[in-house]
Amino acid sequence: MVIKGVTGEPVFDPEGRLYNLRHPQGYFMPGGAGNTGADWISLDFKDDLETLTAGAERHIPSGYISWPLRTKGERFPIIAPQARGFEPEGLSHQEQFIANMEGVAYLEKYGYEMIEDLSGEKVRAVYSAGGGSKSDIWLKIRSNVLNLPIYKMKYVSGAVGAAILAASKTCFRSLSEATEALTQIDKVIEPEREFIKDYQSLYNRFVETLKKKGYVNEK
Repeated sequence: MVIKGVTGEPVFDPEGRLYNLRHPQGYFMPGGAGNTGADWISLDFKDDLETLTAGAERHIPSGYISWPLRTKGERFPIIAPQARGFEPEGLSHQEQFIANMEGVAYLEKYGYEMIEDLSGEKVRAVYSAGGGSKSDIWLKIRSNVLNLPIYKMKYVSGAVGAAILAASKTCFRSLSEATEALTQIDKVIEPEREFIKDYQSLYNRFVETLKKKGYVNEK
């Protein structure tokens, strides 16, 4: 999972979870890259992914607290070299699949809240790319956990980015102008009122679990 934002000022993180890249127009791009992502799908669920995906929407929220970290240690949005993934015992394959998608979304939400606390700036929307964005049900879960709209981008390859950079001072006056003109949104996923409250409660339980395990500091 990689998160990048755009802020007016650099975001300094005393714990070193964030780094700041510089935007060509003078903005800053705080972000980080973690060990949690979508690798658990290919490791544990690829053989019946289509069936699990089709059945997932009927069972959200799962009500379970899971974190599909498949390596030891996490570096973003928390620094916890001792961290191990976890999930309740006795879950069905379908329940595991849903709970893991939700767990990644909870960690993503934690990351945005951390950035908001440090920057004083509000996250208003998420623009999403990568393998996880190919799943409509995962996008739906993420939007409801985050309580934010998610914009799934249509073209996300490095070649498209290179073309936008090339056009930014040739066909357009700035990188922002080129980006606005040349990027395309494939779909917009909005949070749904019936899920937001339940997912907020589950997210709170997720954070409490991280605290009890000593993976995040008590506040």
